[in-house]
Amino acid sequence: MRPVERSVRWRFGFALIAFAVLFGQGTPAFAYHLPKWEAGFGLGTVRTPPYRGALTTESYWIPFPYLRYRGDTVRIDDDGIRAGLLKSETLKIDFSVAGNVPVRKDKDGLRAGMPGLNPVVEVGPTLDWRIARDVESASSIWFHLPWRPVVSVGSPWLAYRGWVVAPYVEFNRALRADALWRFSLAAGPMYGSAGYHNYFYEVNADQATARRAEYHADGGYSGSRVTFSLVRNSSRMWAGAFARYDDMRGAAFVDSPLVQSRHYWVFGVTAAWVFINSDATLAH
Repeated sequence: MRPVERSVRWRFGFALIAFAVLFGQGTPAFAYHLPKWEAGFGLGTVRTPPYRGALTTESYWIPFPYLRYRGDTVRIDDDGIRAGLLKSETLKIDFSVAGNVPVRKDKDGLRAGMPGLNPVVEVGPTLDWRIARDVESASSIWFHLPWRPVVSVGSPWLAYRGWVVAPYVEFNRALRADALWRFSLAAGPMYGSAGYHNYFYEVNADQATARRAEYHADGGYSGSRVTFSLVRNSSRMWAGAFARYDDMRGAAFVDSPLVQSRHYWVFGVTAAWVFINSDATLAH
């Protein structure tokens, strides 16, 4: 493959992952007087390991178009891109997006001599069940059950890498009556297929060294996460921040020689300026 073509594909994949990472960390938006659609420009940064279990962390600065569309079926909001397949007062089915940044070639570390990894994108249906709601305090508790097939993006364009299931419970609340400030706290386990785990943690026989034994991961438990996020909406600006604690103790792949850390933190901050929006607004 020509270097230019590979670079274009890698950049396209990274753009998808950047969008998934920055927009997949938000909180469900309380729709108090929010425009039906908004458009603008934003800048975000996230500090994260290149893959779960890596010892080092990297910061990524990502400019992005700010788009929000709050339709009855298709929505682009703080949760990312969603298509409502089933919707009621307490139960709905959406599509959710997540992903992982690319893993670069390592010259001296545990992955030395192994190829770099293309970014991965996770897209799939999510079952959302509202367990409780308090209108007076604008708070609610949700149970989310996402199932997402995983594909890598690069060379080849798309390659299937398995699946991820990540159920979690989320509490969210508006801090003001106009919902300008909102926060959420979410926690839950993760489960992945053997193919998904091996994409990151497998060591083939020809890759084994004195420091890195041959290893093949099983599917199953992938660890647990706790995420806190804070979002602010105004007529001309949107800002969000999140912190996530990831615990991989007991995960099916934790004995891989490529796992250096069994727990870590991820932090991210985004800000966007709204240039244009609809006159029509939505009430909660």
